[in-house]
Amino acid sequence: MVYIFLGVIILILSTICIIFYRKYDHIKFLYDRTNDITNTMMRVSEELRDFKNLDDLYMQLLNDTLKLITGAENGTILIYNEKTDLLEYKAAVGYDMESLRKVEFRKEELFLFITKKLMAPDIIRNPRSFDKKYIDPGNYNNLQNNKALEMKVCLSAPLYVNGKFHGVINIDNPYNENAFDKNDIRFIQYICRQLEVAITNAKLMNKLIEALRIDKLTGIYNRRYFDDIIEREIIRAEGSIESQYLVMIDMDNFKGINDNYGHRIGDEILTYFANVLRKGIEPRDIVARYAGDEFIMVIHGGSMDEVEERIYKVREYLDNNKLNGISIEFSAGICKFEKGMSYDRILTNADDNMYAQKRERNSCRCK
Repeated sequence: MVYIFLGVIILILSTICIIFYRKYDHIKFLYDRTNDITNTMMRVSEELRDFKNLDDLYMQLLNDTLKLITGAENGTILIYNEKTDLLEYKAAVGYDMESLRKVEFRKEELFLFITKKLMAPDIIRNPRSFDKKYIDPGNYNNLQNNKALEMKVCLSAPLYVNGKFHGVINIDNPYNENAFDKNDIRFIQYICRQLEVAITNAKLMNKLIEALRIDKLTGIYNRRYFDDIIEREIIRAEGSIESQYLVMIDMDNFKGINDNYGHRIGDEILTYFANVLRKGIEPRDIVARYAGDEFIMVIHGGSMDEVEERIYKVREYLDNNKLNGISIEFSAGICKFEKGMSYDRILTNADDNMYAQKRERNSCRCK
C-alpha cells in the first residue's frame, strides 16, 4: 500500500515537473524570441544612417521579420500613399518585386480591412479564395500571373506611424496552412511596434538629411550636397558609354531686379527660376543652387546640341512666361565629362564657357 501511495505521489510530482518544465520551456522560448526582436530592432536603429531611402529600410525590416517568425517563407510590405489613397508594394521576398510595383490596392480590398478594420493582425488561411472574392479582377490576375498567390497561409499585420495608418506587412507560407498560430499573432504585434519605431525614426532622419541637402529658398539641392555627389557622378561617367554634361548658369539681370523691385521680389524670381530649371530636366538629372543667383546642373545622355537645345527651351519658356511681367535672363556654360577630367577642370571649363556667353550677350546688348 505504501509503495502504491509513493508511486502515485511520484507520478503526480513527475506530472507537475513536466508541466512546469513545459511552461518554463515555453516562457523561455517567448523570452528568447522577444529578445531576438529587441536586438534586431536595436541593430536596425544603429544602422539607420546607412539606408539611402525608406525602400531599403522596408526591405531590411521585411528580411529581419521573416527570420523572427517561425514558419515564415516569403513576405511583402505595402505602404499607404495618402495622395492616391492606394497601397503600393515597397518590399518583397520570394516574389518578383518589379511585377508587384504594377499592383495597387484600395484599403477596402485588404483582408485586414474586412476582418479587423486595419486595427489588428490576423491569419489568412487559403488567401487566394479571399483575394478572388474581394480584390479588383485586374489586381487578382496580375498577382496570379506573377505567382504571388501561391501561398497556403498569410500572417498579416497593420503598420501605424504617429497614430496614422502607414501600411501592411504580410508574412507567407506556401506549404503549410497551419504554419502560424495565436503566438505568431502576438509576436507580429510586438514586431510591428518595433517596426513602427524604426520607420518613424527613419522618416525623421530622412527629413533632417533632406533639410541639409535642400536650399531653403528655392527648394532644389544646395551647393554642399552637390559637391558631395558630383564625384560619384564623375566616376559613373567614367564607366558609362552615355554622355554626361555639367551646366553652369548665372542670371544676367538679377542685381537689377533686386535694385528695382526689392529683395522679396528677388527671392520670388530665384524660386521661380529654380522651378523652371527643375521642370526642364529629366528625373535622373541634377539641379542645384550654387551660390546667390548661380545654378549648376548635371545632364545625363544626349549630344552637346541636344543639351544646348534644352537650355534654349528654358530660355524660351522664361521669355514667354514672365513672373509679374519681369524678364529673367541668364547665361549658361556647358562642359562634357571627358575621361580623366577632375571636377575642378570640368567646373572651370563650364564656368569659362558661361562667362564667354555672358560677354557675348552683353556685347549684343551694347550694339
